[in-house]
Amino acid sequence: MKKKYIIITLSILLILTTCLYVFMGDNTKRIVISNEESKKLTNNNTLTMMYEIEAGSGEYQVTSDNVWPQEGYVFNEQLSACENGSELSWDDENKRVLVEANTSEK
Repeated sequence: MKKKYIIITLSILLILTTCLYVFMGDNTKRIVISNEESKKLTNNNTLTMMYEIEAGSGEYQVTSDNVWPQEGYVFNEQLSACENGSELSWDDENKRVLVEANTSEK
């Protein structure tokens, strides 16, 4: 009878120890990455643009400005892009390019 209690007690202790190790064990393998700063939008209203010198010529001139030219140029959605993955869009009502960015862009 005493042998039976010892075996049952050891079995329960072994099961409890195993459960504790599995559920409360080493948490260093869990990695949580959080960067709250990346959600801040940067807005300094400066664009670096490449103007095609003559329509269809394929020759471009680089310029930095904070306004979109009002005449003689058309926003090209297919060729317009940012280096760091931000989004560009054209606001036809206000005649300006909008940049949605989380970081500084080119």
